[in-house]
Amino acid sequence: MNTHPRLKELASLLADRRGAITVEYTVILVMIAIISIGAWNAYRDSVKNNINSEYTTFGYTGS
Repeated sequence: MNTHPRLKELASLLADRRGAITVEYTVILVMIAIISIGAWNAYRDSVKNNINSEYTTFGYTGS
């Protein structure tokens, strides 16, 4: 059976795994960055709420 040259080229590209590791590491790094940003935002809000609570406790009015 005679295979079309484009199909052979496509099969060759699909079988080639070079660069796949780079993409996988990039996806992992993006996921870590998104989780880190979310954690930082939650931590920031927690600290801000604690500081505001302490200000209120001690009667700080901001002026």
